[in-house]
Amino acid sequence: MMDPTYFREIERVTEGIIRVGVVDSVQHEEGKCRVKLGERLSNKLKFIAPRAGDDKVYWPPDVGEQVLVLSPGGDDTAGFVLTGIFSNVKPLPEGAGENKFITEFKDGSRIEYDRDSHRLKLDIQGDIVITATGDIRMESSGDVTIKGQNIHLNP
Repeated sequence: MMDPTYFREIERVTEGIIRVGVVDSVQHEEGKCRVKLGERLSNKLKFIAPRAGDDKVYWPPDVGEQVLVLSPGGDDTAGFVLTGIFSNVKPLPEGAGENKFITEFKDGSRIEYDRDSHRLKLDIQGDIVITATGDIRMESSGDVTIKGQNIHLNP
């Protein structure tokens, strides 16, 4: 007969491999965050980025964002955080749909591309600065609308 503690240990390990939690704090300089897992606060854990090689994307989780904690062997000291679970506290962006790509920012800025209408919409709550070391060309067989208090070309 097998030792019953063996099964309890297997249950403990597998229970902690994947857990849903809420970001409690972010340590930006370290690329880590701490996650509230029920009543317990995790160790500092690395969060997954879209790219982390020669090309990099830094997009840290927000405090209050619901995330998955993936812990190999059930040990969250070796775990990492997968961001981006919508919740009642942090819902889907307005207008989300099958053929839409939407990025919303805390300040109200929004980037939206609709594959059905082939329309890119930028709603930026501040300045837009474009710097290029080569040519900038604007070619269109459709409409291009630019609205701004001041539009400076070749200042």
